[in-house]
Amino acid sequence: MTGTLERTWAGAPAWRLLLSAGGLLAVGCGGSLAACVVHLGGLYGLAETSEAWHRVDVVQAGAAAVAGGWLCWRVLRRTGLPYGQLSPRAAGLGAAAVVCAGASVWTAVPSADPTVWEPVPFAVTLTWLAWEVTRSHGLRLQKQIRLADAAERTRWGQVAVLAAIATAVGGVASTLLTRVLPWAADSSVLPVMQDDQLTVLGIDSLSALGAGAVMVVAVEDVVVVAATIALLRAARRPVWQIYALVCVVEVLLHGYMGAAAVGMAPFAAGRIWLYLRFGYLTPLMAGHGAYDVVHTLLMELPPLARVVMMLPVLAALVWVEWHTESQPPAPVKDDRPQAGPESATAAPDGGSATPDPS
Repeated sequence: MTGTLERTWAGAPAWRLLLSAGGLLAVGCGGSLAACVVHLGGLYGLAETSEAWHRVDVVQAGAAAVAGGWLCWRVLRRTGLPYGQLSPRAAGLGAAAVVCAGASVWTAVPSADPTVWEPVPFAVTLTWLAWEVTRSHGLRLQKQIRLADAAERTRWGQVAVLAAIATAVGGVASTLLTRVLPWAADSSVLPVMQDDQLTVLGIDSLSALGAGAVMVVAVEDVVVVAATIALLRAARRPVWQIYALVCVVEVLLHGYMGAAAVGMAPFAAGRIWLYLRFGYLTPLMAGHGAYDVVHTLLMELPPLARVVMMLPVLAALVWVEWHTESQPPAPVKDDRPQAGPESATAAPDGGSATPDPS
């Protein structure tokens, strides 16, 4: 499979790349996996005690502290704050990192009056951390997008639509499993969640939905898909290992569904393929987040109303596809320098081996 992710430096040993990938997964998914363990225990008849949820809060607070400290360390190393002359830009980045780290830890600590926006600082910190960690290994989380290229803008939109479709496939598969498994298997062996997804996740308002979408996109798209795939590919891991690891992590993150979480494997596999094929992160985030928000809002409506509301969206997508296919893209002027002794050599994985100037 030909990848499109860009690599700017090939000097990191494989063990460092794998260690970074494991660290990002542990920090990003630790709190969610701890919560899934409590939910899954409830499906098997164990009591969801306040002590169990307190342990989940401790895990999340620890993950936030590690993520914040790691982010500050990476920013300090990149900007050289402890050494040399202090530039305004470096000082601003260092201050922003400290603020993000402090806010994520502060909101992760259990309080008597929690708010629905508490996951947002951690999501911002996690996204920035993933960018800093991959950058430190000479990797980019997203292929460069030329906004002046109409064909590339169209491709960005198509990837976003395909990401939404992959999310929908996973949602439909897991929903079908919640209906079929209680009838086909012993519920004491393969239990599934009894309540709807919103109730299980504690989403009871639009603000909670927005905060949850930000957190989900940061964890599942930035860390689990983009950063993990970029680091594993740079470490020369085979593609089947990438698919296996990311699919298993995604299924575990949806463990609150019980055995029906297996239905999220196609959701993970589709997004892996899109990222390996196109190298775009932002359309994955847009398609995933938009589908989650729209689908959640439609869940409150009768089935017929959902179909009626989706028809204009489908009609718009068909029109965009027909319109873009009927007009050939404008040619893009290639102003890159010709190959020569001073040009950048190609990286082994097909990207640019030019060192990152910043």
